[in-house]
Amino acid sequence: MDDHLAVVVASRDFQDDEYSAVKERLTASGMIVKNVSTITEEAIGICGKRVEIDLAVKSIDQDDFQGLILIGGSGVRSLLNDGDLIDLIRRFNEKGKVIGAICWAPEILARAGILKNRKVTVWEGAVEALKQSGAIVTKEGVQQDGNLITASGPAYANRFVEMIIQSIVKKNKPL
Repeated sequence: MDDHLAVVVASRDFQDDEYSAVKERLTASGMIVKNVSTITEEAIGICGKRVEIDLAVKSIDQDDFQGLILIGGSGVRSLLNDGDLIDLIRRFNEKGKVIGAICWAPEILARAGILKNRKVTVWEGAVEALKQSGAIVTKEGVQQDGNLITASGPAYANRFVEMIIQSIVKKNKPL
């Protein structure tokens, strides 16, 4: 569906400000945002933000969404070995769909094996994991390489979401 985006949060300790900026801006631009996690109950952010989860990662059909956005925060660690999420990322990438990851979340992209020779940025604590996956890690606040859009943290959330919106609009524009 042309206007549906899946926003993935950890069940606990996602980055509240990143989530809020992404959700608010996407919704304001007319896109339909579905909150996704490994659970189907409420997720709770680092600062206590509560988010109702619409769908479990394992129930997502990539054909129903234009893009996949992974929110950062220390809770990302709980997602690093989630096979359903890794498979979902790979399927979105194979179809060339927009994939966004902010803060610690690009580390999940590294686990999915989709970063080799791709320019990305990440929160400073995850730089080594990305380099080990073959990624070209930049010091940019926001970095785009094809269908991948990454950002280094909450200070760049607004630029990050704007780049995602531009990429989706460009992709949907008739030739």
